[in-house]
Amino acid sequence: MSADQIRVPLVFHHDNKPMLCLRVTDRGGATVVEVIGELDLGSAHLLTDCVDQIAGDRPNRVVLDLARVSFFCADGLRALLHARDTITATGGQLLLRAPSAKVRRVLALTAADELFIFAAADHEPGPHHIAAEPQPHPPAAGPVAAHRLPADGTGAATRVDGSDSRTRRGDGQLHG
Repeated sequence: MSADQIRVPLVFHHDNKPMLCLRVTDRGGATVVEVIGELDLGSAHLLTDCVDQIAGDRPNRVVLDLARVSFFCADGLRALLHARDTITATGGQLLLRAPSAKVRRVLALTAADELFIFAAADHEPGPHHIAAEPQPHPPAAGPVAAHRLPADGTGAATRVDGSDSRTRRGDGQLHG
């Protein structure tokens, strides 16, 4: 089945606007799926079904363009993980391209950004993961500890080992 034969039903909001739209095209040896709209409990199965259909052709490379995702939650993340597992099981490679701020936030908060390869504009794998926001304060002098920053740049960093990087002072409040 070629990309132009994939049929994806639309899920509509109560105001009769599409909640999710998937556009599948073949570009430069890659199957590109543009995901537009909300990727949540009510729509994530559509992406899963689409990827399952694409996987039947055993593509070398599948790019999920996430630039126009307007809402993203755990169900969307599960759909992305399913897509990665499904495509790699057929010998292909799954790339994420241009994730929206909402997608980047969930991927960073869950550390799932480390589980995916991100595509550059030309669909080639980029040498990077999603860049974290800059730290609000310079790191304190002393031993170096690995930290993961919140996706939105607010609050204190969480250490990779899961402990809180903030410190308690005599008043019992967290600072840092």
